[in-house]
Amino acid sequence: MVEEIKTLLSNTQFVCSTADIWSSKNRSFMGSTCHWIDTDSLQRKSVALACRRLPGTHSFDKIGEMFEEIYTEFGLNWTKTLAKITDNGSKFVKAFKEYGIQLETRVILNSIPSSIQIDNKDCDTNDSIELQDDIFQPGEVRGSEYEQNIYLPNHFRCVTHTLNLIATTDIMNSINKNHTIRSKHTNITNKCTQLWNKSGRPKSAKEIKKILGHYLSYPSATRWNSFYDSLTQILKQKEKLNILYESLNLNNMPSKKMR
Repeated sequence: MVEEIKTLLSNTQFVCSTADIWSSKNRSFMGSTCHWIDTDSLQRKSVALACRRLPGTHSFDKIGEMFEEIYTEFGLNWTKTLAKITDNGSKFVKAFKEYGIQLETRVILNSIPSSIQIDNKDCDTNDSIELQDDIFQPGEVRGSEYEQNIYLPNHFRCVTHTLNLIATTDIMNSINKNHTIRSKHTNITNKCTQLWNKSGRPKSAKEIKKILGHYLSYPSATRWNSFYDSLTQILKQKEKLNILYESLNLNNMPSKKMR
């Protein structure tokens, strides 16, 4: 399978790559994928490049080293990989700040096939166009402390994650500016948090499933819409909340407004 992927990538001029890091049961992993447009069918193609353990601290230099290992294994480099997309994690951002290159958008006349004729009748004859041999300029590693032969491609932050951060930050700013809304939000969130905390305990989780018919999901900072999903799940069972609170010996009963 790996050799098949290498062959596919060797016959592809440009690709885009993604990466993410997550943890499970005190172990961390890095996953990376690769995407490109097939020149014959014009369809998007995708492959998984790696899913590897990332032991120890998620430092930017370790992230850069693992990226370099994956690129080397599959014959990729910063000239072939037009962009690497990750979330807004600070270690990702720093890795590309230290080892990344900047993609400059230019018109490359010498890359146009000779069979294509350029109509320059609308061009000013006094204008000159500077020809560029390369659209990439490798970035220098900033600081001698981290000097390594690592060159990462141009970095793009995931738009979905960025918009999610903007939306949630703006909403919380609006809530905090209004005392009445902030008070209601805090009150309801505290009541839900009681249930989410109980759902993490085996005995309480069993009781929750007995009354609601399912376990409760709970918010996670790494799952962008998890707070909304978890809150919606509770509201769908609002008719059973009083029974559930009594069974779990929770004193902070839901108000009529929440129910």
